[in-house]
Amino acid sequence: MSAVWKCLSCGRDLPSPRRSDMRYCKGRCRVAAHRIRKGEGQHARPTKKRGHTALKEQLMNTREQPAPGVTAQDIERWLDADRERLRRLEARRLPDAPDELLDAEIAMVQATIGQLEAELRFLAVERRQQAIKA
Repeated sequence: MSAVWKCLSCGRDLPSPRRSDMRYCKGRCRVAAHRIRKGEGQHARPTKKRGHTALKEQLMNTREQPAPGVTAQDIERWLDADRERLRRLEARRLPDAPDELLDAEIAMVQATIGQLEAELRFLAVERRQQAIKA
C-alpha cells in the first residue's frame, strides 16, 4: 500500500507521478504558503478541505503597511526626492520625440509617489485611530 501525499497548503492529494520533494499541488499553493511564511513567520495548516482554508483566511487578513521603524518624516523626505526626480525626468521629455524608456521611468516614479502618498495617508489614519482609543 502506498502512502497518500497531501498538499501542505490546501490538503488535496498531490498529483501522480510527482517529484520526491513535491510539497504543494500547484504553484498557487506554493506561493500562498511562501507569503504566509514571509509575513507571519509560520505556515498555517488548513482547517477545511473545501472553501476557505486557514491559509486563505490568513492571507485575506494580512494588511499592507509601511515597514517597522519608518516615520512620516522619512516618507515625506523620500516623497520630496521622488517629486524632484519626476521634475528632472519630465524636463528631459521632448514634445516631438517620444522616448519609450523615459516614459516608462516617469510612470514608475509616478507610481512610487502614489505609493508613498498612500503610506502617508495610512500613517495619518492610524495616528487618528490611536488618538481616539487613548
